[in-house]
Amino acid sequence: MKIGIISGSSLRHTALASFLNKEFEIIQFSEIVRKKNNLQNKRIQEYFKRVNLTEKKIFTDSDWSNKNYKKISLPKGEINKVPKEVELLLDCDVVLIFGSSIIKDPLYSLLSQNKLINLHMGISPEYTGAACNFWALYDNNIQFVGGTIQTLSKKLDLGKTIKYCFPELDIQNFDPVDFSMRAVRETFLNLPMVIDKIDEYIGNAIKVDKSRLIRNSKITDFDEKTLEEFYKKKINLNNIEKRNFYPS
Repeated sequence: MKIGIISGSSLRHTALASFLNKEFEIIQFSEIVRKKNNLQNKRIQEYFKRVNLTEKKIFTDSDWSNKNYKKISLPKGEINKVPKEVELLLDCDVVLIFGSSIIKDPLYSLLSQNKLINLHMGISPEYTGAACNFWALYDNNIQFVGGTIQTLSKKLDLGKTIKYCFPELDIQNFDPVDFSMRAVRETFLNLPMVIDKIDEYIGNAIKVDKSRLIRNSKITDFDEKTLEEFYKKKINLNNIEKRNFYPS
């Protein structure tokens, strides 16, 4: 099978391609984001440094086990201008969207002939938008930290649910950043099984109940005040038991 990926360019995005390349031919469109650390205060910079270190711990660079891999880098947002190279995705059996710009028309309609799958880091529809696992922890809802494999919808994060993926909780060594990053890893581990039986999974996908929404977050919601409040919170790890109501 040939898998297309439209993603960001962080280590976890590269790791997704590396992981799937062990079994599938991969074509990856990687969006390059120009960093603006000078616009962030020191506290926020320290937080993202911690995120990056955790990412490196969980997603180490690995050798490509299969040489059937093609990567195309482009500026963030450029993919929606439908560059000529997008034609490569039309031959893919599945196209995964992970951490990229929101896919809009005409690109969305062009790719709709493919099986479009969104990897949403958060449990949808309870948490939609940006940094969903952070906000689940901020709201003391650890049971909603995870990943949702879903069909791609025009409305952000509201595609039909294919599968929920939850990280294991280590109570003795709990770290919120580590726990959130392991949700990403757990989602990756479930993907080969989903891809191998993609028609069956899409056929059984569940339409979301929008009334379950708890928070729809924006990137701008994350600021210094929010981070300070987050550090002061005591997360109730016992709430993890509530996620038994959500089949993985």
